[in-house]
Amino acid sequence: MAFVSFQSFNCSKIAPKELFMLEWSENQKCYHIAPMLDQLAINFTARMNHKALDYIPIAIGDDWDELQRFAQKLDKQVPRYKEDIPYYGGDPE
Repeated sequence: MAFVSFQSFNCSKIAPKELFMLEWSENQKCYHIAPMLDQLAINFTARMNHKALDYIPIAIGDDWDELQRFAQKLDKQVPRYKEDIPYYGGDPE
């Protein structure tokens, strides 16, 4: 079986370099925006090395500023810390 590498795929047809990925880091409690192909290469390498990553893909877009505004909107709607989420259920006991 031949060894698989990220470079062996022609991802430029699937994900042009101009696309960006908005990600959320649960450990750092922050958003991260980076070129999508760069992040795919990092994810691929992590998988090949059996390493877990903290970043969760949230959105993809071709405008970094638009993704930044989207992250700011999310920040207003979704608390960064679980302790900040109001309890709306029934009796907690």
